[in-house]
Amino acid sequence: MKKPDGKTTMSAFVVIVLDLFLISGPAVFLTITRTVQSWRKAVLWLVLESRRAI
Repeated sequence: MKKPDGKTTMSAFVVIVLDLFLISGPAVFLTITRTVQSWRKAVLWLVLESRRAI
């Protein structure tokens, strides 16, 4: 049996992830959105705190 190359494996992975994302619905989108917002707030806080320490 032939071993798949990296490009084929990555393409299959991306297709599966997109399918799961679309099938899961709005709950997944809401979770990702909140995670990104929390991450952005944390980075902003870290930047402001590091400037205060200087």
